[in-house]
Amino acid sequence: MERKYYLIKIFYQSQNLFLIWYADDEDGFVMSENRILVFKNIYDAFSFSGDIGIALEQVVANFDIINIADLTKKIKNTMSPENCRELLDMWNLFGDMALCLKTFFVGNSDDELIRDVYEKLFYGSNIKVIMKNMGEYHPTLNQKESDILVSVFNDGLNILEQNVCKSD
Repeated sequence: MERKYYLIKIFYQSQNLFLIWYADDEDGFVMSENRILVFKNIYDAFSFSGDIGIALEQVVANFDIINIADLTKKIKNTMSPENCRELLDMWNLFGDMALCLKTFFVGNSDDELIRDVYEKLFYGSNIKVIMKNMGEYHPTLNQKESDILVSVFNDGLNILEQNVCKSD
């Protein structure tokens, strides 16, 4: 598989951050000196990619990173496909960051309960290709599953804050 590069925009704590994510046999982020490169604007990201000879795909993915208070509101009741997709995308973002940084992320563990919560989000996203022969699925999380999801997001937010949002 040929590596493709995408610009990722993260909105977190009232600031826009731009990262370059790549998709390949293994997904990850463009790094320098064991840190994920962060750009304050889209122009710097495109300039950098041109300087090192990589072409960015035209798609720009946007992530509005939610805080834990907003997360707990989203998971109180039956979750919509949009909420599941948003949470799944953030979970995967945190997971790719952790793999790149070679750091532990609880969301990447093989724990059965964690995998069950991940699968609820995955199937709750109601991706047409996957769900084509099934009806829509709207998951609910019990208290233990909600606690697991909050734990996964706390860990992901810590990774984000310690490795991406630091200013030099």
